[in-house]
Amino acid sequence: MNKIKYYNKDTLRWENIDTRLYENHLYINKRSDSPFGKIILLPKNVRTRGTHYIVAYTDTDNLIFWGRQELPYLTVSEPAMANTPFVSIPHPLKGISKIKEIHTEQNTIYILYDNGDFYGIGYNENYNLAQNDNTNRKEFVKISSNVKKFSKTSLDKERSLSTTLLLHNDGTVSGYGKNSYSSLGLGHANVVKKDTKIPLTLETGDEVVDVMAVTNCSYLVTKKGYIYGCGSNNNGNLGIGKNPHSTTFQKVQIPNGKKVKKFEVSPSFNLNGTSYYFYKCVALCEDNTVYTWGAGVYGIGFATRDDVV
Repeated sequence: MNKIKYYNKDTLRWENIDTRLYENHLYINKRSDSPFGKIILLPKNVRTRGTHYIVAYTDTDNLIFWGRQELPYLTVSEPAMANTPFVSIPHPLKGISKIKEIHTEQNTIYILYDNGDFYGIGYNENYNLAQNDNTNRKEFVKISSNVKKFSKTSLDKERSLSTTLLLHNDGTVSGYGKNSYSSLGLGHANVVKKDTKIPLTLETGDEVVDVMAVTNCSYLVTKKGYIYGCGSNNNGNLGIGKNPHSTTFQKVQIPNGKKVKKFEVSPSFNLNGTSYYFYKCVALCEDNTVYTWGAGVYGIGFATRDDVV
């Protein structure tokens, strides 16, 4: 049995609750009126990434926070405590739509609902929340609607270059953020302060099924098995040879026109683990051949490549 604390808004005090942990689930044994329930293991749930806090969603439709509130950038409870025991965060669609996905990064929390609404709270100095300003938020604000999935730069060193891509249920793609190297594919490198639709030129009958935003460049994966990239082409990130940076999405030239069934992009760390602004890409094709491009990959026998091999 473990003793944890939560903030009781009725008594305005932090109180102890008896709990037990079992197979990654948190149960409450004594207080039926507590804000806790069984933690739902959603994609990216019960997670922390570059933060000092954790956020989880429960089967009682509660959003639970514990750890460090990064004052004044992220304030999720009153009274605000830097080191916060378990506390329930009010979320905007409680009782209306279930949470589909949670994403946390340094000082900012994002939630995607089943109905497609996308919200955020916290740090906004780099236009992380797409509110047409850079004022930090202490309450959740709506970023976009009809969202199927999202991707955003989120490693610690990337915060100042934050960019977000949203794939919508109708197949359209939008985005916002710092837009360094024209990584949103809008034809310019200006900061994008509000969620903005991205014009795409795809083959007839094709549609986007996945989006990936990384530092200084972005990728799209389509139903027909093509990959498109834009933004920085340093270290051959875009797989388009020695061409300069691209301000719009261009198709990655996989040899022999092969179709991709699985695609991954990840940071290419240097030997001391301090640099990861360049990326390596790996694509698994329908015939089970594997192609890679981008920053040098230690251990597989080649340095940085501008082309796809």
